[in-house]
Amino acid sequence: MSLVKKAVSSPKGAVSLGAFLLVGAGILQPRFSSGPDPGIRFVDVEEVMQSSKVFRDGLVRIKDYSTKKKKELDALSREIKKKRALRQTLNPGTEEYEKASMEIAILQDKGKIIQEMEKRWVDRETVKVQNYVYKLVRKAVANYAAANRLRAVLALKEFKPKDVRWTPPGLTLRNNVLRNVLWADPSLNITQEIIKMINQ
Repeated sequence: MSLVKKAVSSPKGAVSLGAFLLVGAGILQPRFSSGPDPGIRFVDVEEVMQSSKVFRDGLVRIKDYSTKKKKELDALSREIKKKRALRQTLNPGTEEYEKASMEIAILQDKGKIIQEMEKRWVDRETVKVQNYVYKLVRKAVANYAAANRLRAVLALKEFKPKDVRWTPPGLTLRNNVLRNVLWADPSLNITQEIIKMINQ
């Protein structure tokens, strides 16, 4: 029995390191068994999420918000420039000069607040969209598996949801985690079927 065939027919469905290296080097060609359906499929979760209409619509909404805030910041920047130009015509130490300086400082602080609030909102909403679509993907996979009487559906590229709560400076949010399957029969990939299900 060949290494690849032995690995495919093993109870755990694990591909041995030797078989993987031989296939990768082109020495041993993978053979597709015509035997009974193993009841296992694979899904590229990352591709499904990126192809989801809900996900794309959510990103558009977030981008529109960011564009709106950028316009506010641009208007604020123009106002600050006008205040600075006016201050240059005033004598330092005068009441008018100090007043202009105070107004500039207030506008600068306002800009910083807008930037920080925009960043928090974008981060929070992005995580919400990702987590929501991830739930849709899991539901679609479960329905597909039940309808086709599958024993397991494995991820070619998995997505680990982030914490939706705001994270204070100095701490990092959990990142997406890619768990790559070394090799799988392409005929067992149901990514496109899942994409169609969640976009219905």
